[in-house]
Amino acid sequence: MRSKRIYLYVFIPSSPVLPIANVLYLLTTVISLFISSVKRMTLFGLGVFMSLVITQIFFTQFRISVWCFFAAIISSVILLIISTLNANPGIKSTPS
Repeated sequence: MRSKRIYLYVFIPSSPVLPIANVLYLLTTVISLFISSVKRMTLFGLGVFMSLVITQIFFTQFRISVWCFFAAIISSVILLIISTLNANPGIKSTPS
């Protein structure tokens, strides 16, 4: 018996509001990581930004699930940041 593949697509209609929503989403999820007081959050922000770019270019139809997959992998950077902060409490933030 031959299996059938079922693909579910998210339909996003063309709208003048959509580019504005994308920019706001980018600002809140990526840019804020670059201005964090925790030094290594820049590394996490870079990973999130690169995964967003790769997903947008190569996996446009499956954007949500692929970006979530990348986010799961990049979450290991958060573990690295937390373990570094716990090991060296003096490097928690940049000087004010």
